[in-house]
Amino acid sequence: KSERIGQSEANALALGYAADAGYSDTLTPVWYNEFDGKILVTLAPEIDDIVYYPDIVKIKLRASDGALTGIEACSYCANHRERDLPKVVMDRDAVKGCVSDKLSVEHIRLALIPKGSGERLCWEAASEYDGLDYFVYVDATDGSQVEILRVIDDNQGKSVI
Repeated sequence: KSERIGQSEANALALGYAADAGYSDTLTPVWYNEFDGKILVTLAPEIDDIVYYPDIVKIKLRASDGALTGIEACSYCANHRERDLPKVVMDRDAVKGCVSDKLSVEHIRLALIPKGSGERLCWEAASEYDGLDYFVYVDATDGSQVEILRVIDDNQGKSVI
């Protein structure tokens, strides 16, 4: 079929399928990827305006009609728990000063990210430079740069490196 569902419908279906499978009602879509007639919606809990990336659930749909074709929730099952997070010291307005002037910061939000064998509470700065998308992660307690990821768009959809 040449018809396909759109991103907003895919996100809504993914949230419904996750809820039906018993996963948290705090899940929010954080990544959308379409390839080979399939859609992959990545969901993560968002609690108190913090996105919990270690606890992701991936919902795979058929692009033509939104039928569920798979759920991957290993990270959610292994990591989802209450956490005692550090206090946010750095405020949102200071984040732009920690990101290269070459990058145009589009959106900033708090995110708990996996880092090594642990986790870090960071400000996530979704950014753009020369037509390329980047995510810059700045530690929310000390302002240090933790990670920079670049979005790659290829024949298998979008991914980050």
